[in-house]
Amino acid sequence: MAKVYAEFGVEIFDKSIVDDCFKTMHILGDVTKSETKRKSVIIDYCTPVENIVDIEILSDSLCNVIEPHAKVIKSLLDKTTDKLYASICFVKTSDGINDIALKINMRLLSLANTLNVEIHFDGF
Repeated sequence: MAKVYAEFGVEIFDKSIVDDCFKTMHILGDVTKSETKRKSVIIDYCTPVENIVDIEILSDSLCNVIEPHAKVIKSLLDKTTDKLYASICFVKTSDGINDIALKINMRLLSLANTLNVEIHFDGF
């Protein structure tokens, strides 16, 4: 088992679209907004940290939140593609050797394809 959370986030390089991006991302629920050292803005939606064996559990949780709003999010990403970077990321927060299955289900692949975003794994 490992402690892991999933996030869907955008890094915005053009300050003129931050408010629109925040409004759109806020439809997912509680999102965070932070400024980077490079003066870009990151807006993230994160699942709770869970102690899991299979990444598919978090994958389904993330899809349950994003899928109902995929068309709205895709529209935003399509019209601002040159002003931001978006991705889905799974982040392992536990230390030490913890076994975890990295099986990516078709549901997550389909969502990533629809949104045209990459899937990352941090700390694995």
